[in-house]
Amino acid sequence: MSEAVLERGETLAGEGLIFNERPNLDRADWPEWFVSGQDRAWEEFQKTPMPKRTAEMWRFAHLKKLDDLKRYRHAPEVGADLANQLAGRSRRLEEVSGRMVCANGRTISLDAPEESGVLFLSMQEALITHPDLVEKYFMLRKAELGGHKFAALHRAVMAGGVFLYVPEGVELKRPLEIYHWLSGTDVAVFPHLLLIAQPNSKATVASYHLCADDDKDAGLSIGMTDLIVGEGADLSLVSCQARSAASRMIQLSAASVYRDGNARNFMFNLGSSWVRNEIVSYLLEQGANSEMYSVCVSDGEQQVDQRTLQHHEAPNTTSDLLFKNALYDRSRTIFAGLIKVDDEAHGTDAYQKCRNLLGSDEAEANSMPGLEINADGVKCSHGATTSQVEEEELFYLESRGIAPETARQMIALGFTREVISRIRDTALEEIVSGMVEEKFEALGA
Repeated sequence: MSEAVLERGETLAGEGLIFNERPNLDRADWPEWFVSGQDRAWEEFQKTPMPKRTAEMWRFAHLKKLDDLKRYRHAPEVGADLANQLAGRSRRLEEVSGRMVCANGRTISLDAPEESGVLFLSMQEALITHPDLVEKYFMLRKAELGGHKFAALHRAVMAGGVFLYVPEGVELKRPLEIYHWLSGTDVAVFPHLLLIAQPNSKATVASYHLCADDDKDAGLSIGMTDLIVGEGADLSLVSCQARSAASRMIQLSAASVYRDGNARNFMFNLGSSWVRNEIVSYLLEQGANSEMYSVCVSDGEQQVDQRTLQHHEAPNTTSDLLFKNALYDRSRTIFAGLIKVDDEAHGTDAYQKCRNLLGSDEAEANSMPGLEINADGVKCSHGATTSQVEEEELFYLESRGIAPETARQMIALGFTREVISRIRDTALEEIVSGMVEEKFEALGA
């Protein structure tokens, strides 16, 4: 059933610095609203200054890394041989509802779901065949957590990505898999993920961000994700980022959750030298629920910067956040999270917790949880902890014949298990556990 997909509008130029030049896109078949929106976004990008250290949304951030972004050029199309090779490597789950493989922002293979009415398309094809549907949901909200300049750049040059539409009452029994492969040095891609779960539908999506060759590839990804969760719908996104140590990533994500809907957003950061995640949940109607989970395993000089917002706009809504960071060597993490409760959002029930496990005296974890409550009768709490591996735990394992290095790895793996177990899909949990374990083995934790 799998076949190569040739899309209209995929002729991205392989030349041109991303900050100075837009790629050559064949936009003749794209809707006018999208084309004009790209033009406006390019103007906005050029007018918007780069973030400054004095900005609260970039507190503790290593802004010198942003200066280096100006060297990246638009990624060229991968060759046929590499495309076929990557399609063959893109099979982690044995049983899926569908699978899409993208390389340098272009769709190279697609297995479509069999469920009636489900649309699983490249963003290029969705813009051509379902323009009104894309317009209704595409980038509904502006970036709120500091990344608005990069959101504008993304919209101005975006030509690749994935569109999923699950009709009312349809349940996908098995996960969908999406692969985002990056190939090249100093190249940039701009993947967009638009996931729409109509009322009383259900879907789980596994998204992998990988490098074709970890020893050679050193690119940049500036991606955006929109999750639209209708009344009574259940949508889970499990994103695993395991790119090369020389790669960089900016990922902006927003979930809009309606009455009695459930949005579950997982992020596993296992690679890249510099990562910026901005994750927002909008609880728009009564009964809406949002869950945000993250595991970061960092080493070397790696830096992972995560900013979150749980925005309760309606009464009787719930949200939960659990982020866990395991840091080694001279790596650094930043977590800044806010629970915001609007004036009329009475009965809000929200939690936020960030836990840091330091595997080195030189590792640094910065945690800044926060609350902004403007309603009565709410239950909100937040907290952050930072600690090293307890000597008692090590002694217990070593006294049973377990080597110190293995004991530390077992404790660190157990530390991440609380998040992984909330995926609620046994096969996918095993895949993610394996990727996390590989990371620990590689750094000898």
